[in-house]
Amino acid sequence: AMAMTEKISTGAVLSWAGTAVDRLESFGFHVRCDPKQVTAQDSGGDHKFLPGLRELSFNAGFIWDQKDTQHQALQTAADAGTKATLAITPVVGGPVFSVEAAIESIGRPMPLGEVIKAEFLFFVSDASTISTTGL
Repeated sequence: AMAMTEKISTGAVLSWAGTAVDRLESFGFHVRCDPKQVTAQDSGGDHKFLPGLRELSFNAGFIWDQKDTQHQALQTAADAGTKATLAITPVVGGPVFSVEAAIESIGRPMPLGEVIKAEFLFFVSDASTISTTGL
């Protein structure tokens, strides 16, 4: 399985449904394309593969505050399976990457020193919704 991860710098801005989400700690973009074996009897003894279907996903880690309204909105969207626009601006004044996504899972909030960290996994069901502005 091939996987590519793009990490962004601190100071990045992530928004969900048009509203910035505070306390972003980490963010990653993943492209996965597992090859599919198509070996036939006449292959001459070699395995043959075709590219598989591409999967796109994003992960984000937040310093979690259950009382924060946008953190509550993420939790509500995860519980309901709601899709929304996920947008990321890696650096101030930089391009904005956006896509329609839904939340696949929330890693159990865990203590990180004196704060709580939660890990989110977002999945993209339609890659045609990916857009970039400001390039």
